[in-house]
Amino acid sequence: MDISICIVSLNCSKRLSECLQTLPKAVGNRSWEVLIVDNQSTDDTVQMIQRDFPDVTLVPYDENAGFARAQNHAIAHAEGEYIVVLNPDTIAPPDSLSILMDFMKSNPDAGVCGPKVLNEDLSFQRSCRRGISTPWPVISYFTKLDRVFKDNAFFSGYHLGHLNEDEIMEVGGVSGSCMMMRKEIRDTVGYFDEQFYLYQEDSDYCIRVAEAGWKVVYVPTSHIIHAGGLGGTRVSRSHIFISVLEWHRSYFKLYRKHFAHEYPFLFNIFYYAAMALKLAFGLLRTPFRRSYT
Repeated sequence: MDISICIVSLNCSKRLSECLQTLPKAVGNRSWEVLIVDNQSTDDTVQMIQRDFPDVTLVPYDENAGFARAQNHAIAHAEGEYIVVLNPDTIAPPDSLSILMDFMKSNPDAGVCGPKVLNEDLSFQRSCRRGISTPWPVISYFTKLDRVFKDNAFFSGYHLGHLNEDEIMEVGGVSGSCMMMRKEIRDTVGYFDEQFYLYQEDSDYCIRVAEAGWKVVYVPTSHIIHAGGLGGTRVSRSHIFISVLEWHRSYFKLYRKHFAHEYPFLFNIFYYAAMALKLAFGLLRTPFRRSYT
């Protein structure tokens, strides 16, 4: 088996169906499988999979425990030499996954790679390549200084906006909306850290892969389209509150796990307080955001 495609679904029947329809051409002539863990959808997602995509392996799961745990459940069952973590709200153009596989074969020092990710209007989705989430790049990102000075490396270290989006490069992290890893990485580095309920599990994983001596590479010769927020995590106004809370909590957990020990105690207090203030502001804004369906 060449490629195992692992997907977590939650109330995203239409989007998932569109995604699955694109996969045969995305893998080209490679051997492949699709494994889906459904996080207890209440729509017809499971019925749609069983009816329209009988070759897909629906991996049983008896709880909604967030993205990382469900994705780990799928990854554990993967048999392919290369494992693709893919969101259900993506469209994979022809050869997009076979290009990633060919890159990995030609670059044995690459443990994880990710494609160029586009929004539905085909604009660049900045989160598909990232630097390391140390305080200054994150502060520049949160305060939008990286947008004001988008070509300045001092401010754009989080989304690497000063670098050409069409060049292959080693990066600090790629997006969990579509990332390919070697099965060897799963068997040595391990799985996603399940303390990350929805977000930053991809950043944490890429950091661990790099610490193990592998490269994490952004490969824009391949691209996918990612709707974002439409794969089941933000489907109603109440879910937006959860999404905002988990998004901010994930940054706190990532910093505490990987970076806090490198900074003085007083700085950490300041940084945690700043995160808390940003979370409070985000929650106050939430009622005025549009709902997702």
